[in-house]
Amino acid sequence: MAEQAATITANLAQAFHYSFVETVPYAFFKPNPERDIAVNLRAKEYRCEKCGRVTRVTYRNEGVTYYSKGKLAEERRIYDTLGLSFPYMGEINDGVEFTNEAYGYCQACAQEGVLQSMEPAQRAYNLAELLHTADMLVLSHARDDAEQALTAYRGLVKEVQEQEAELLAKLPDKFRAYAVRPTRAPESMSDKLYHEYTIAFPADDAPNELYYIERELEKSRVEMFLAQPRIETIEELRREAGL
Repeated sequence: MAEQAATITANLAQAFHYSFVETVPYAFFKPNPERDIAVNLRAKEYRCEKCGRVTRVTYRNEGVTYYSKGKLAEERRIYDTLGLSFPYMGEINDGVEFTNEAYGYCQACAQEGVLQSMEPAQRAYNLAELLHTADMLVLSHARDDAEQALTAYRGLVKEVQEQEAELLAKLPDKFRAYAVRPTRAPESMSDKLYHEYTIAFPADDAPNELYYIERELEKSRVEMFLAQPRIETIEELRREAGL
C-alpha cells in the first residue's frame, strides 16, 4: 500500500503531461522515406502574440530528426502565419539548419488573458491546470498542516470535477484551447507518435519558461486526467509527503 501511495503524485504529473503537453503515444519504428522526412533541427523559437517576447531554445540532438509529413506541413503553416520564409524541400534534404516556430502567449501574458477566460473550451483546460497545480502543491502544504491541506485539496478536487463535468458535456470530442508548453520539455516531430528518431531534446542550459500554445485537445484525455486516483486520506498524504 505504501508503495502505491508513493506514486500518486508522479502518476498525476504523467497523466497531465500525456493529456495536455506531449499527446502522441510511444511506438517503435524505423524511418520510412515515404512517410518520414529527415531534418537538421537545431532550435525552436517561442513567440508571444501579445508582448512580442521571443524565447529561443537550442536542441542537443545530434544528426537528423525525423518529421512526419503532417508535422512538417503544420510547421510550414506556422512559418506562413508569422511571415517567415520556409526552406525549400531541396534545402531541407541538403541539411540546412532548421528552426521550429511556435506562437501563443508567454506565461505573464497568459495569466492576464487566456487563463482568465470563461469560454467553455479554454475554461475546461484552465480548470485542469488548476487541478494539476493543486496536485503538485498539496505535499508542500501538508508540511505546515496536513489536515488543513487535505481538506482544502479535497474541496478543490470536488469543485473542479463538478465544473469540468458540466463543461465537457457541452464540448465536442476534440476541441481547441491554449495549453501549457514548457520550453524544456522534449517534443516529438511526428504528429502520430514519438520515438528516438522523432524526439527533440532541449539543451541542458535551455530557458526554463512556460508558453501557452493553441492546440487540439481530446475530451477523453481530459476525462482520463480527472478520473485519476488522488490523495484521499490523511495517511496517504503523510506517506506521499514523507511525513
